[in-house]
Amino acid sequence: MKEGRKYDLGAVLITQQPGSIPVEILSQGDNWFLFHLLSASDLTTLKKANAHFSDDLLSALLNEPIPGQGVFWSSVGGKPYPISIRALLFEQMVSPVDLAYTKPAAPTFARTLKNRFESELQGAVSAVADRTERASPATSTTLELVPESGEGATDVLGTFEARAINAVRNDVALRARLRDDGVPWGELKGYLAEQLPATLDDRDQIAYQLVVKAMVEIFGRQDETWHTEKKPGKSGKTITFVKLGRR
Repeated sequence: MKEGRKYDLGAVLITQQPGSIPVEILSQGDNWFLFHLLSASDLTTLKKANAHFSDDLLSALLNEPIPGQGVFWSSVGGKPYPISIRALLFEQMVSPVDLAYTKPAAPTFARTLKNRFESELQGAVSAVADRTERASPATSTTLELVPESGEGATDVLGTFEARAINAVRNDVALRARLRDDGVPWGELKGYLAEQLPATLDDRDQIAYQLVVKAMVEIFGRQDETWHTEKKPGKSGKTITFVKLGRR
């Protein structure tokens, strides 16, 4: 709920029991539609979540006799205050166009994001599975996005990390630099970050932690087959390099 805004994602919460939703979530709401409620505890929850809902306003909702009569409040307008509204019966205003639910789903941003994620994951799964098959042709492994009943689900982050590690493993020029003069830690981290999805939370931090994991998986233990050393970079500032060979 708190992280969705930076991805241009929102949520619509509909309930007859506001008290069943944590106040920490309710307080994130920018637009409120309140109608007739039966429980005093629900009114108390609403008051805790939004200071604009006064006792007299909530009392009116508790005793509201008219169907569809309620209160609207929004923080978007700059001067937030509750206003009285009347919600008309939707079924009397609009005729359903897909009573049998046979038409394709409407194009939405959420669906586009889902398709993008599944495509990115499928590509990573294929890359990892391809290397697994080449490494062990007699025991081919297929990773499923939607596992059969009783099977384990794909480790999404692990799959993306494996693809990033494979990119380092297959990059001949990068491995040559690691062997000769070494590669700055930050550059190697950036290389790994580019192999991870741009939508991944904390991508830079994951890539930072992935440096050691990638080096160990490809080359072996630190300080035995590879090591880090500090030396001047292009700007003359001392930075950490990753280099193959024993320290």
